Amino acid sequence: MTAVIHDTSTLKLHTATDGSVWFSDGNRVPIASGTQVEEFVDSLGQRSGKLNVRMIGSHANAKLVTMLHRRCLMSGSLELASPLICGTAVERATAEAALYWMRQCKLPSSLGGWHPLTDLDYPAYAMIRQLQDDSTFNDHVEALLKVHPAWHDLKFIETISPDWVAWLLTFIIDPRWYIDPDRPDRVSKLQSYLGLTPKIMARVVEGDHEAGAASRCRAVLGAWSDNGPPATAVDYESPGNFLWRICKSAGAGIRGLVRASQKFVVYLRHTWLQALYGRTELFMPEMLFKRADEIEAYKAHATTRSRSV
Repeated sequence: MTAVIHDTSTLKLHTATDGSVWFSDGNRVPIASGTQVEEFVDSLGQRSGKLNVRMIGSHANAKLVTMLHRRCLMSGSLELASPLICGTAVERATAEAALYWMRQCKLPSSLGGWHPLTDLDYPAYAMIRQLQDDSTFNDHVEALLKVHPAWHDLKFIETISPDWVAWLLTFIIDPRWYIDPDRPDRVSKLQSYLGLTPKIMARVVEGDHEAGAASRCRAVLGAWSDNGPPATAVDYESPGNFLWRICKSAGAGIRGLVRASQKFVVYLRHTWLQALYGRTELFMPEMLFKRADEIEAYKAHATTRSRSV
């Protein structure tokens, strides 16, 4: 039986914009440690007993997450919550304010509240840290992508692009971070974050995608389309090229790219959640695929998950 972790028994951590660590021990006020991540983690070796840690699952905290994962797994716990528990982006970037917001988080884990970091969550933060260190897709990032829970189902898409997928998955971090409490089955919150609108897609197609929502939209588009359309008519009809058919049926152009990208995110979100929870009923292929051969091909691909690398 899993032990219940109470807020008063946890060490809450947050990495400030200058790379230093702030902490709140139990219900005490936030304090600036004055040390960078590596030094702060080393100092935790002086603590006795179990180490129960809570953090916001963000890019800023990726190094802390990866450095504390194994230690907390052996003796204690490491729990994460959505960055969106903070009232605003400014408060999320302000370590002291973020720590106060963490004290107030009462959401269930399925809606972005506290959940234990597992080996299925870990690759997302490890990829973030690797990309922060290297700033490029390389063999190390690719190795982490291959064990990421979203990767197996993404391989069903025949023109999938691993390098863009890696960037996209690290933009999202965790699909639970973008669930609307009032409409948990809707994907619009995630699609909005990823900039999947005609206006932003037009900017991306014109080459304006250096920052913000446009950079996220570019990652979505690159993930499924950058390897180019199917080479032949036969390839075009292959079940794994369903996004290209969606693009064409929506009129191609900007409208088609937006529509196919939105469907791609629907597919990614549902299959990723399915992998995290280990429940096959979270993604019913009939909800997305229109053709019998697409449904059967996906089901056949899904059965290979346990044997995949």
